[in-house]
Amino acid sequence: MARSGRLYEKETRDEESEEAKRAHPILIVAVTLVVLILVGAIIYFLLGSGDLNSVVVGNVEKGADGISFPIYTSVDGAGEYDGEIIIEIFYQDLEEPVYHGTTSIKDDSGFHTVAYDDFVWGNGEYEIHARHGGIEDFIPMRIDSVADRITPSWSGQNMDLSRMTHDYHVEVRIGYMFGERSYPDPEDPQLYSFKGTLSGPDGNKVDIDSHDYPANLLVLSRTINHTVKGTYMLVGSVTNVFCHPDSPFRTVQVVENSTFSFDAPPFAVLGDDLELTLEGGYATAELDASGSWDDSGIESYVWYISGDADDTITTNNPTLEYQFTSTGTYYISLEVRDDSGNISEQNAEISTMTVHVS
Repeated sequence: MARSGRLYEKETRDEESEEAKRAHPILIVAVTLVVLILVGAIIYFLLGSGDLNSVVVGNVEKGADGISFPIYTSVDGAGEYDGEIIIEIFYQDLEEPVYHGTTSIKDDSGFHTVAYDDFVWGNGEYEIHARHGGIEDFIPMRIDSVADRITPSWSGQNMDLSRMTHDYHVEVRIGYMFGERSYPDPEDPQLYSFKGTLSGPDGNKVDIDSHDYPANLLVLSRTINHTVKGTYMLVGSVTNVFCHPDSPFRTVQVVENSTFSFDAPPFAVLGDDLELTLEGGYATAELDASGSWDDSGIESYVWYISGDADDTITTNNPTLEYQFTSTGTYYISLEVRDDSGNISEQNAEISTMTVHVS
Protein backbone atom coordinates (compact mmCIF):
# COMPACT_ATOMS: atom_id res chain seq x y z
CA MET A 1 0.00 0.00 0.00
CA ALA A 2 2.82 2.34 0.81
CA ARG A 3 4.36 1.75 -2.58
CA SER A 4 1.09 2.49 -4.26
CA GLY A 5 0.85 5.77 -2.32
CA ARG A 6 4.30 6.85 -3.48
CA LEU A 7 3.39 6.03 -7.04
CA TYR A 8 0.26 8.13 -6.72
CA GLU A 9 2.22 11.11 -5.35
CA LYS A 10 4.69 10.87 -8.22
CA GLU A 11 1.97 10.80 -10.80
CA THR A 12 0.30 13.79 -9.13
CA ARG A 13 3.55 15.80 -9.20
CA ASP A 14 4.07 14.95 -12.84
CA GLU A 15 0.59 16.19 -13.70
CA GLU A 16 1.18 19.45 -11.81
CA SER A 17 4.47 19.95 -13.64
CA GLU A 18 2.79 19.50 -16.99
CA GLU A 19 0.11 22.04 -16.06
CA ALA A 20 2.80 24.53 -15.00
CA LYS A 21 4.58 24.06 -18.31
CA ARG A 22 1.36 24.74 -20.16
CA ALA A 23 0.61 27.88 -18.07
CA HIS A 24 4.12 29.43 -18.46
CA PRO A 25 3.70 30.81 -22.06
CA ILE A 26 0.32 32.25 -21.18
CA LEU A 27 1.88 34.06 -18.27
CA ILE A 28 4.65 35.46 -20.46
CA VAL A 29 2.15 36.73 -22.98
CA ALA A 30 0.05 38.32 -20.26
CA VAL A 31 3.04 40.05 -18.69
CA THR A 32 4.20 41.27 -22.10
CA LEU A 33 0.82 42.76 -22.85
CA VAL A 34 0.76 44.54 -19.53
CA VAL A 35 4.26 45.95 -20.17
CA LEU A 36 3.31 47.11 -23.67
CA ILE A 37 0.20 48.81 -22.37
CA LEU A 38 2.20 50.59 -19.70
CA VAL A 39 4.90 51.67 -22.19
CA GLY A 40 2.25 52.87 -24.63
CA ALA A 41 0.59 54.90 -21.92
CA ILE A 42 3.93 56.48 -21.00
CA ILE A 43 4.71 57.30 -24.67
CA TYR A 44 1.23 58.72 -25.17
CA PHE A 45 1.66 60.89 -22.09
CA LEU A 46 5.16 62.06 -22.99
CA LEU A 47 4.84 62.51 -26.75
CA GLY A 48 1.22 63.48 -27.12
CA SER A 49 -1.51 62.26 -29.38
CA GLY A 50 -0.42 64.32 -32.48
CA ASP A 51 -3.55 66.49 -32.37
CA LEU A 52 -2.95 70.23 -32.88
CA ASN A 53 -3.76 72.58 -30.06
CA SER A 54 -2.37 75.81 -31.61
CA VAL A 55 -1.38 77.45 -34.92
CA VAL A 56 0.57 80.73 -34.91
CA VAL A 57 1.35 83.06 -37.86
CA GLY A 58 4.71 84.81 -37.45
CA ASN A 59 5.77 88.31 -38.56
CA VAL A 60 5.32 89.12 -42.25
CA GLU A 61 8.29 90.28 -44.30
CA LYS A 62 7.84 92.17 -47.59
CA GLY A 63 10.35 91.35 -50.28
CA ALA A 64 11.01 92.51 -53.81
CA ASP A 65 8.44 90.16 -55.35
CA GLY A 66 6.15 89.11 -52.51
CA ILE A 67 5.65 88.41 -48.83
CA SER A 68 6.87 85.60 -46.57
CA PHE A 69 6.07 84.52 -43.03
CA PRO A 70 6.69 81.59 -40.66
CA ILE A 71 4.02 79.23 -39.28
CA TYR A 72 4.36 77.57 -35.88
CA THR A 73 2.26 74.74 -34.42
CA SER A 74 2.06 72.70 -31.22
CA VAL A 75 0.34 69.45 -30.22
CA ASP A 76 -0.94 67.88 -27.02
CA GLY A 77 1.89 66.61 -24.86
CA ALA A 78 5.48 66.94 -26.04
CA GLY A 79 5.02 65.76 -29.64
CA GLU A 80 5.60 67.65 -32.90
CA TYR A 81 3.24 68.15 -35.80
CA ASP A 82 4.09 67.12 -39.35
CA GLY A 83 1.51 67.88 -42.02
CA GLU A 84 -0.28 70.58 -44.01
CA ILE A 85 -1.70 73.93 -42.86
CA ILE A 86 -4.24 75.87 -44.94
CA ILE A 87 -3.22 79.47 -45.73
CA GLU A 88 -5.79 82.09 -46.79
CA ILE A 89 -5.48 85.86 -47.31
CA PHE A 90 -8.50 88.14 -47.04
CA TYR A 91 -8.76 91.70 -48.36
CA GLN A 92 -10.90 94.27 -46.57
CA ASP A 93 -14.62 93.70 -47.24
CA LEU A 94 -14.29 90.89 -49.77
CA GLU A 95 -16.01 87.80 -48.39
CA GLU A 96 -13.97 85.28 -50.34
CA PRO A 97 -10.22 85.00 -49.79
CA VAL A 98 -8.01 86.58 -52.44
CA TYR A 99 -5.50 83.78 -51.91
CA HIS A 100 -5.81 80.12 -50.93
CA GLY A 101 -2.94 77.69 -50.50
CA THR A 102 -1.24 75.23 -48.17
CA THR A 103 2.14 75.06 -46.50
CA SER A 104 4.05 72.06 -45.16
CA ILE A 105 4.82 71.85 -41.44
CA LYS A 106 7.75 69.78 -40.21
CA ASP A 107 8.54 69.48 -36.51
CA ASP A 108 6.05 72.18 -35.60
CA SER A 109 7.31 74.87 -38.01
CA GLY A 110 7.03 75.91 -41.64
CA PHE A 111 7.55 78.89 -43.95
CA HIS A 112 5.22 80.30 -46.58
CA THR A 113 5.90 82.69 -49.47
CA VAL A 114 3.26 84.41 -51.63
CA ALA A 115 3.99 86.52 -54.72
CA TYR A 116 2.32 89.93 -54.82
CA ASP A 117 0.42 89.15 -57.99
CA ASP A 118 -1.05 86.06 -56.31
CA PHE A 119 -3.00 88.07 -53.74
CA VAL A 120 -2.74 91.88 -54.05
CA TRP A 121 -6.16 93.24 -54.92
CA GLY A 122 -5.58 96.86 -54.05
CA ASN A 123 -4.14 99.07 -51.33
CA GLY A 124 -5.52 98.62 -47.83
CA GLU A 125 -5.89 96.09 -45.03
CA TYR A 126 -5.27 92.35 -45.39
CA GLU A 127 -5.49 89.40 -42.99
CA ILE A 128 -3.36 86.28 -43.28
CA HIS A 129 -5.13 83.21 -41.84
CA ALA A 130 -3.54 79.84 -41.04
CA ARG A 131 -5.79 76.96 -39.97
CA HIS A 132 -6.08 73.24 -39.51
CA GLY A 133 -9.45 71.86 -38.54
CA GLY A 134 -10.90 74.15 -35.92
CA ILE A 135 -7.49 75.59 -34.91
CA GLU A 136 -6.76 78.98 -36.54
CA ASP A 137 -4.64 82.11 -36.19
CA PHE A 138 -4.39 85.30 -38.25
CA ILE A 139 -2.22 88.38 -38.51
CA PRO A 140 -3.14 91.76 -40.08
CA MET A 141 -1.04 93.35 -42.81
CA ARG A 142 -1.31 96.57 -44.79
CA ILE A 143 -0.31 97.09 -48.41
CA ASP A 144 0.39 100.63 -49.62
CA SER A 145 1.63 101.91 -52.98
CA VAL A 146 1.70 98.52 -54.69
CA ALA A 147 -1.68 99.16 -56.28
CA ASP A 148 -1.49 102.92 -56.74
CA ARG A 149 -3.15 104.24 -59.84
CA ILE A 150 -0.35 105.98 -61.69
CA THR A 151 -0.58 108.46 -64.53
CA PRO A 152 1.80 107.81 -67.42
CA SER A 153 2.46 110.70 -69.75
CA TRP A 154 4.12 110.95 -73.11
CA SER A 155 4.28 113.77 -75.62
CA GLY A 156 6.72 115.57 -77.83
CA GLN A 157 8.06 117.33 -74.77
CA ASN A 158 9.07 113.99 -73.32
CA MET A 159 11.05 113.00 -76.39
CA ASP A 160 14.72 113.69 -75.72
CA LEU A 161 17.30 113.67 -78.46
CA SER A 162 20.57 111.85 -78.22
CA ARG A 163 22.67 113.08 -81.14
CA MET A 164 25.00 110.67 -82.87
CA THR A 165 27.42 111.29 -85.72
CA HIS A 166 25.02 110.49 -88.56
CA ASP A 167 21.75 109.96 -86.80
CA TYR A 168 19.36 111.00 -84.10
CA HIS A 169 17.80 108.77 -81.50
CA VAL A 170 14.55 109.47 -79.73
CA GLU A 171 14.33 108.52 -76.07
CA VAL A 172 10.70 107.85 -75.20
CA ARG A 173 10.14 108.69 -71.55
CA ILE A 174 7.05 107.55 -69.69
CA GLY A 175 6.75 109.41 -66.39
CA TYR A 176 5.06 107.84 -63.36
CA MET A 177 3.62 109.51 -60.28
CA PHE A 178 3.03 107.37 -57.20
CA GLY A 179 -0.16 108.88 -55.82
CA GLU A 180 0.73 112.17 -54.16
CA ARG A 181 4.34 111.15 -53.71
CA SER A 182 7.15 111.64 -56.17
CA TYR A 183 8.93 108.45 -55.12
CA PRO A 184 7.92 104.90 -54.17
CA ASP A 185 7.98 103.55 -50.64
CA PRO A 186 10.94 101.12 -50.41
CA GLU A 187 8.94 98.92 -48.04
CA ASP A 188 6.28 98.48 -50.72
CA PRO A 189 8.16 97.76 -53.95
CA GLN A 190 6.39 98.79 -57.11
CA LEU A 191 6.64 97.29 -60.52
CA TYR A 192 4.81 98.52 -63.58
CA SER A 193 5.01 97.28 -67.11
CA PHE A 194 4.34 99.18 -70.32
CA LYS A 195 3.57 97.23 -73.45
CA GLY A 196 2.77 98.91 -76.72
CA THR A 197 3.82 99.95 -80.20
CA LEU A 198 5.34 103.15 -81.54
CA SER A 199 4.45 103.71 -85.20
CA GLY A 200 6.46 106.10 -87.35
CA PRO A 201 5.37 108.21 -90.33
CA ASP A 202 7.32 105.90 -92.62
CA GLY A 203 5.17 102.93 -91.58
CA ASN A 204 7.86 101.35 -89.42
CA LYS A 205 6.77 100.08 -86.00
CA VAL A 206 8.75 99.54 -82.84
CA ASP A 207 7.39 97.21 -80.16
CA ILE A 208 7.96 98.37 -76.59
CA ASP A 209 7.73 95.74 -73.87
CA SER A 210 9.26 97.04 -70.68
CA HIS A 211 9.24 95.36 -67.30
CA ASP A 212 11.44 94.57 -64.34
CA TYR A 213 13.12 97.95 -64.26
CA PRO A 214 14.23 99.30 -60.87
CA ALA A 215 11.35 100.32 -58.62
CA ASN A 216 13.10 103.50 -57.50
CA LEU A 217 13.07 104.98 -61.01
CA LEU A 218 10.28 107.41 -61.74
CA VAL A 219 10.89 107.43 -65.47
CA LEU A 220 10.93 104.54 -67.87
CA SER A 221 13.08 105.35 -70.90
CA ARG A 222 13.43 103.55 -74.16
CA THR A 223 15.62 104.73 -77.05
CA ILE A 224 14.09 104.46 -80.50
CA ASN A 225 15.90 105.27 -83.74
CA HIS A 226 14.41 108.36 -85.32
CA THR A 227 15.01 108.76 -89.03
CA VAL A 228 11.90 110.36 -90.53
CA LYS A 229 10.20 113.66 -89.90
CA GLY A 230 6.49 113.41 -89.14
CA THR A 231 3.89 112.21 -86.65
CA TYR A 232 4.51 109.26 -84.35
CA MET A 233 1.76 107.33 -82.58
CA LEU A 234 2.06 105.40 -79.32
CA VAL A 235 -0.51 102.70 -78.51
CA GLY A 236 -0.35 100.45 -75.47
CA SER A 237 -1.16 100.02 -71.81
CA VAL A 238 0.46 100.22 -68.40
CA THR A 239 0.07 97.18 -66.16
CA ASN A 240 0.60 96.96 -62.43
CA VAL A 241 2.24 93.54 -62.41
CA PHE A 242 2.15 93.40 -58.60
CA CYS A 243 -1.63 93.06 -58.71
CA HIS A 244 -3.66 89.91 -59.09
CA PRO A 245 -4.74 89.38 -62.72
CA ASP A 246 -8.41 89.84 -61.70
CA SER A 247 -7.77 93.01 -59.70
CA PRO A 248 -9.32 96.25 -61.02
CA PHE A 249 -5.89 97.84 -60.49
CA ARG A 250 -4.10 95.40 -62.78
CA THR A 251 -4.46 97.58 -65.89
CA VAL A 252 -3.57 101.09 -64.82
CA GLN A 253 -4.10 102.97 -68.06
CA VAL A 254 -4.77 102.20 -71.69
CA VAL A 255 -3.19 104.42 -74.34
CA GLU A 256 -5.24 104.33 -77.52
CA ASN A 257 -3.50 106.82 -79.78
CA SER A 258 -1.10 109.24 -78.13
CA THR A 259 0.63 111.14 -80.94
CA PHE A 260 3.49 113.59 -81.22
CA SER A 261 5.15 115.23 -84.21
CA PHE A 262 8.87 115.28 -84.55
CA ASP A 263 11.16 117.34 -86.77
CA ALA A 264 14.81 116.97 -85.84
CA PRO A 265 17.19 119.83 -86.54
CA PRO A 266 19.81 118.95 -89.17
CA PHE A 267 23.24 117.70 -88.26
CA ALA A 268 26.35 119.14 -89.92
CA VAL A 269 29.42 117.00 -90.49
CA LEU A 270 32.68 118.20 -92.09
CA GLY A 271 35.78 116.18 -92.89
CA ASP A 272 39.26 116.14 -91.37
CA ASP A 273 41.69 119.04 -91.36
CA LEU A 274 43.62 119.63 -94.61
CA GLU A 275 47.27 120.37 -95.46
CA LEU A 276 47.54 122.12 -98.87
CA THR A 277 50.42 123.53 -100.95
CA LEU A 278 50.15 126.42 -103.39
CA GLU A 279 50.84 125.33 -106.92
CA GLY A 280 50.58 127.79 -109.76
CA GLY A 281 49.34 130.49 -107.41
CA TYR A 282 46.47 128.58 -105.78
CA ALA A 283 45.54 125.48 -103.76
CA THR A 284 42.21 123.71 -104.21
CA ALA A 285 40.34 122.25 -101.24
CA GLU A 286 37.75 119.52 -101.84
CA LEU A 287 35.22 120.11 -99.07
CA ASP A 288 32.72 117.31 -98.40
CA ALA A 289 29.69 117.57 -96.08
CA SER A 290 27.88 114.47 -97.35
CA GLY A 291 28.03 113.02 -93.84
CA SER A 292 25.50 115.62 -92.69
CA TRP A 293 21.98 114.39 -91.86
CA ASP A 294 18.40 115.52 -91.50
CA ASP A 295 15.16 113.60 -91.04
CA SER A 296 13.52 115.29 -94.01
CA GLY A 297 16.53 116.23 -96.11
CA ILE A 298 18.99 119.11 -96.11
CA GLU A 299 17.97 122.10 -98.21
CA SER A 300 21.10 124.22 -98.07
CA TYR A 301 24.72 124.19 -96.93
CA VAL A 302 26.29 127.41 -95.71
CA TRP A 303 30.13 127.45 -95.69
CA TYR A 304 31.91 130.06 -93.57
CA ILE A 305 35.57 130.48 -94.46
CA SER A 306 37.72 132.81 -92.38
CA GLY A 307 41.38 133.76 -92.79
CA ASP A 308 43.06 136.67 -94.59
CA ALA A 309 39.66 137.33 -96.13
CA ASP A 310 36.27 136.11 -94.89
CA ASP A 311 33.99 134.34 -97.31
CA THR A 312 30.47 132.87 -97.08
CA ILE A 313 29.15 130.46 -99.68
CA THR A 314 25.68 128.87 -99.83
CA THR A 315 25.11 125.75 -101.91
CA ASN A 316 22.48 123.06 -102.42
CA ASN A 317 25.19 120.44 -102.84
CA PRO A 318 27.10 118.75 -100.00
CA THR A 319 30.45 119.16 -101.82
CA LEU A 320 32.39 122.33 -102.60
CA GLU A 321 35.67 123.14 -104.37
CA TYR A 322 37.34 126.18 -102.89
CA GLN A 323 40.59 127.80 -104.06
CA PHE A 324 43.05 129.45 -101.70
CA THR A 325 45.42 131.93 -103.29
CA SER A 326 47.74 132.69 -100.40
CA THR A 327 49.46 130.79 -97.67
CA GLY A 328 48.10 130.80 -94.13
CA THR A 329 45.72 129.07 -91.76
CA TYR A 330 42.03 129.07 -92.58
CA TYR A 331 39.06 128.02 -90.49
CA ILE A 332 35.95 126.58 -92.11
CA SER A 333 32.63 126.03 -90.39
CA LEU A 334 29.51 124.47 -91.84
CA GLU A 335 25.86 125.27 -91.19
CA VAL A 336 23.10 123.17 -92.72
CA ARG A 337 19.39 123.99 -92.94
CA ASP A 338 16.36 121.80 -93.62
CA ASP A 339 13.10 122.53 -95.41
CA SER A 340 11.47 123.65 -92.14
CA GLY A 341 14.09 126.31 -91.54
CA ASN A 342 15.81 124.37 -88.76
CA ILE A 343 19.51 125.20 -88.47
CA SER A 344 22.18 122.84 -87.24
CA GLU A 345 23.80 123.64 -83.95
CA GLN A 346 27.50 124.48 -83.82
CA ASN A 347 29.69 121.51 -83.01
CA ALA A 348 33.41 122.26 -83.02
CA GLU A 349 34.34 118.60 -83.29
CA ILE A 350 32.54 117.78 -86.53
CA SER A 351 31.13 120.96 -88.07
CA THR A 352 34.44 122.87 -88.25
CA MET A 353 37.85 122.18 -89.81
CA THR A 354 41.22 123.85 -90.29
CA VAL A 355 43.06 124.24 -93.60
CA HIS A 356 46.81 124.95 -93.63
CA VAL A 357 48.09 126.37 -96.92
CA SER A 358 51.87 126.56 -97.44
